[in-house]
Amino acid sequence: MMKIQVIPVFPGNPHLQHILQQVVQEIPIEAIFYRENNASKDSPQLLICTANSKDATTVKARKWVINAYVQTKILINVQNGLSLHHLAKCGNPFASCYCHSDYLIYGDKAETGTLQKIWKKNIVAYKDRFYHDHDLLLTQVHQCKTHESVMGAFLGYVSVYELDLQYLESLYLGSINFEQNLHERIQNLMAYLPILEQMFVKKNAKIFYLIDVLEKSKRVDDEFLLNNELYSCICKTEGQLFALVGERFRELKRMTKQQNEMQKLPEKEEENRGKEMLFEALTVVTEMAEPEEIYHYHTKTEEHQTVYYLLVVGESLSCELLERVQQSLRDKTANKCCVVLVGHRRSWIQENVYLWQGFFKKIMTADQMVYSSNPYHPGIHWEEPYAANYPDLNLYYRAAECSIEQFNVLKKNRAENNYEGLHALFATAFTRILRIYIYRSLSYMPSYVAPEILWKLCLYSKPALEKLEYLFDKVWKERFFLNLNHYLKFNDHLTNGSEVKLEVMEEILEKLKVETEFLMVEES
Repeated sequence: MMKIQVIPVFPGNPHLQHILQQVVQEIPIEAIFYRENNASKDSPQLLICTANSKDATTVKARKWVINAYVQTKILINVQNGLSLHHLAKCGNPFASCYCHSDYLIYGDKAETGTLQKIWKKNIVAYKDRFYHDHDLLLTQVHQCKTHESVMGAFLGYVSVYELDLQYLESLYLGSINFEQNLHERIQNLMAYLPILEQMFVKKNAKIFYLIDVLEKSKRVDDEFLLNNELYSCICKTEGQLFALVGERFRELKRMTKQQNEMQKLPEKEEENRGKEMLFEALTVVTEMAEPEEIYHYHTKTEEHQTVYYLLVVGESLSCELLERVQQSLRDKTANKCCVVLVGHRRSWIQENVYLWQGFFKKIMTADQMVYSSNPYHPGIHWEEPYAANYPDLNLYYRAAECSIEQFNVLKKNRAENNYEGLHALFATAFTRILRIYIYRSLSYMPSYVAPEILWKLCLYSKPALEKLEYLFDKVWKERFFLNLNHYLKFNDHLTNGSEVKLEVMEEILEKLKVETEFLMVEES
């Protein structure tokens, strides 16, 4: 027996530990599971398994259970131990995700291990059963509609809604509330699925309008009394419920996969440090920029630092603010962490989607979102079909080409020991060619950010470009990008240089020009 009896302190609710310790003394408790769901959209969930259904009802009725979500955003789920065995036996993936030994804070680990073995045998059958039953019921509804039986279609949809809600309850709560009506069951699910609030209009505090219209088919004998005009809304809403069930199946599968990977590959110290640095980066960004959403779309590990690529969506994200955020993070991590920040307003992204959709759509996915100030921020309306286009690309390229030509002309015709203007021309040409490379390769024209950030975006597009960095060292070594920033601004300093460095600068520009021309040929 591997009995766990140490109940931890819960963040934000220190009293919950003492309450649970008291409960296990008063009532026979088989197991308690706690999952924080850091990698999921779900709220933290505390699952209490009692020895019988009577005790489960007793615990459910207690005020601390009812108030826990309001006070700490922890969802408390109470059920009897027999229902857990039923979950595993029927193959419900809820059992694998929330009743796993990794999340056991009270109970017998050996018993939970047995549950996992039972569940794995039946998961496919459980999922197939839902889709089979759903297709069967919906076919019956369509047959009724084809034969102009409005009453039959409405009654059929009652059964389809009941099936959808039954599976949503099973997949989110691990149990089905057969004793409650559809209105109460939807209300209970809203704590787990807030999107339901957008799908159902309330007739009053206890009744949802659309469900009431459906259930009317059970109460009346004349189908002319039914609101047939709402039939399309009934179909549409059921389609949304059906989609939520499918989405939950996929979410639980993903959570289970992540869980298994964590078991097979114990986290290394470097991985932990990486997570800590990413958390530090997100903390700095959220404190200084107040974003709506942050997407982490790429990580690059270098010899002395880790680079995180983040898209920040929010208001008032000026280049100056993003530079301050980047510098603050460098200072806090002793230059061990760097962030490549791309920041824009949501409305700006929407207005320019015809230009930059290829870049933003790839990044703005649920899997890559690491921060959201509100779960109900609107998504971008992507264009379908979409074909990338590059207006004014040739004009931008010609401007960069002229800068390179001007650098070469001044380099060849300068007076001896006179380097004035050359470094500024090099900085301008270098920055211009990087912006064009990003424009063509990523379908995105960046703001006027620092050259180092532009270079890292180029490496994101084509990591092989990193082989050119040995040339940077020949020019200014570790101060290469600092000096570029310096020469992009007005200054009164006398420029010092050497013929060797000028030759290397010319080589850098020529190699970048060749890389960009290759993309231009692809475009044409």
